[in-house]
Amino acid sequence: MKKLVLNSFIFLFFIIVFSNCKNNRVLNWTGKGLIKAKGKYKTNDGFVIIVNNKDGLISYKVNNSVGKTVVVSKRKISSYQKWYLYWDNKILWVYSSDIGPSYWNLNKNNIKECVITDNNPEFLKLLPKKIKDDFLE
Repeated sequence: MKKLVLNSFIFLFFIIVFSNCKNNRVLNWTGKGLIKAKGKYKTNDGFVIIVNNKDGLISYKVNNSVGKTVVVSKRKISSYQKWYLYWDNKILWVYSSDIGPSYWNLNKNNIKECVITDNNPEFLKLLPKKIKDDFLE
């Protein structure tokens, strides 16, 4: 009986350890395009996008090729609403049906979140066709 309990404990320990390791690995991804789940994503530009989901709130950050954090989400996205990130040409597009769309242009020296409004039409030149419909709703 003691051996069964010990073996069960060891089995559960390994399940917990290996399930937590999964969150730290870089996911198989093409290096650009759509992100719809938590995890680590290495871009084809050398950046790493880290997406977390804690208590139903999505947060994200972007690290450059030397590991320095260059983007940190300030606004929390509900995981219960439609959301996604989209990486293209060193721009992180953020779509959230509850807080609205935005983007981070990492091609600029002054990296900041640009919330998309009718008064901010400059994003139209940069917007990828694959996500255009969501951003122009």
